[in-house]
Amino acid sequence: MPAVKPSVLVAASVPIAMAVAFAAAPAEWALYDARLAMRHDGGWPEDLVMVPLDEKALSALGGWPLPAASIGSLVDALHAAGANTVVLDVFLGAAGNTEEQLILAPSLAHTITAITFDPTDGRTPTDDELSAAFVDVGRADMPIVDAEMLSFPPERIVAAVARLGHAGFADDGPVRSSPPLVGVRYRGALPSQPLAALLEHRRIAGAAIAYRTRSITLPDRPSIPLVNGATLLDMVPGSPGPRDIAAADLLSGKIASRSLAGAIAIVHVDTPEDRHASPLGPATPGGLLLAAAFRTLDGGRSPRLLPSWAAILLCAAASYVVTQLRAPRKFRLIACSAFEGAWLAGAFGLVPVADVFLPLVGPLVVFAIAIAAIAISASGGNERSESAAARTMR
Repeated sequence: MPAVKPSVLVAASVPIAMAVAFAAAPAEWALYDARLAMRHDGGWPEDLVMVPLDEKALSALGGWPLPAASIGSLVDALHAAGANTVVLDVFLGAAGNTEEQLILAPSLAHTITAITFDPTDGRTPTDDELSAAFVDVGRADMPIVDAEMLSFPPERIVAAVARLGHAGFADDGPVRSSPPLVGVRYRGALPSQPLAALLEHRRIAGAAIAYRTRSITLPDRPSIPLVNGATLLDMVPGSPGPRDIAAADLLSGKIASRSLAGAIAIVHVDTPEDRHASPLGPATPGGLLLAAAFRTLDGGRSPRLLPSWAAILLCAAASYVVTQLRAPRKFRLIACSAFEGAWLAGAFGLVPVADVFLPLVGPLVVFAIAIAAIAISASGGNERSESAAARTMR
């Protein structure tokens, strides 16, 4: 029976590796998570502050859902302290009755609040409200929803806030990414809350966004790659978080006037119900993930992930070259192992140096098959050919 050529086995390794990589996607993401701590931490925007509302703070403010008067008091206190922009990481669908909403409305200038994807939570927007919330980025591939799936706050709140943004994260298990734009079928593109906050706070026109299938670029910032329409979040496990301010200190006047001059403040509920699994921990506050999405877009520092298919093809090409070498088996085995070692070194070494993450599962399958192919072929026909050549030379 003729020996199988190594090149044939290397070619066969490509679909095998892709199938394994697809099946082992959770393991690949776990390896990605484990390397995030190796990234360089670029720090948080200096003008970003957080106002967490834990159960004690919510109770002091009147419980959940927050009364309209409490929301207004918090926002007014932040503006009195000098904050330019306030992000309310809460859905204001139950913010008081009509009269209370009219009283609250003037406080909501320069405020960003949420749109949700739960049609039972609020109300379907009007065409004008929907159009006003859109960002003009032309026609580009992005996650799509139907308008009927959206929930907007009451019309008086919608008319009062500076911008609206969707509150969704990418659904890939632990939260690692956030879609900056979500398309409304046949209509337009809704920004995420972090993107809406950035546009408002940095005074960026929506038309200045360059959105492509695989990247999003904002003025004067590096292009950020997109993975399935989402940006991988600028996370560094174990690093300090942004500055926190207690709601009680704001309302009691302990935060000096103008001490937050020019700041953007994210007000978020920090209870067990609003925590998510992420590379930062099993119970990461939703507000911290929102802040991470904001700094990702603001700083343009999103981890760069080489697609698994591209990594597999690169490793298969390197393995093919090695199998075609006219060299002894031992040399080819060493050469293939060296390529494998170089890939492993790059998978870890490129993270702190270039913020690039190389896939591991698929490439390791390719190298394993290539090494086995060299060993099998060398112990069969190739080894006999080498012995015959040696006898001829004698």
